[in-house]
Amino acid sequence: MSLPQSPPPSMPPHIPHAHSSAPSTQDLRPRRLWYWVGAVVLAVGLTAGVALIALGANSAKPTPDFAAQVDGSGTATFEVGAGEDGQWALFTTDVNTWDCTHTTPSGKVGVLEREGSYETDDGVWILNGYLDTTEPGEHTYSCAGGSQIRHGIAGGDVVKGAETRRVAMVSIGLGLAAAGIVAALVIVVVTALRRRGNARRPAR
Repeated sequence: MSLPQSPPPSMPPHIPHAHSSAPSTQDLRPRRLWYWVGAVVLAVGLTAGVALIALGANSAKPTPDFAAQVDGSGTATFEVGAGEDGQWALFTTDVNTWDCTHTTPSGKVGVLEREGSYETDDGVWILNGYLDTTEPGEHTYSCAGGSQIRHGIAGGDVVKGAETRRVAMVSIGLGLAAAGIVAALVIVVVTALRRRGNARRPAR
């Protein structure tokens, strides 16, 4: 009579060795995509900056609201209030013609500070200069010339407003362009340095 045989001992299940999950040097290196990010930042900054500079250089130059005008030969008066020193300017349709005389309330001949950098968008009126209006009261200006030439007195704030807009837009445009260049350089340099540093590390 044969004795029952015991079953062979069961083998423990095979457990595969776990692989190290440490990232490789290639995984740690910044992607080349960051170079494209830097290029996009540069393009956006330069585009926005150049656009603002162009808009500022061609900012609106409206026609002033004239307090008095003389067509050809004639005389007109305008009132200067207290505290309005330096706010009045002479505009003309022919910047090469100066046949006007400005007389202050006390009877003195006023001084014209020459300036010809402002021309209205319609191409009609040109800034001829700023008047000496330090003395408040009624000022008079008389002009002589052809009937096709017009002269007008208006506040100089329209010129200063246009200049302020131009300077502000150009300055902001330059700032945006410079910021785009600096930001793009930082992104590219940092990416290049990190990629080079990680490439030198031994792979695990």
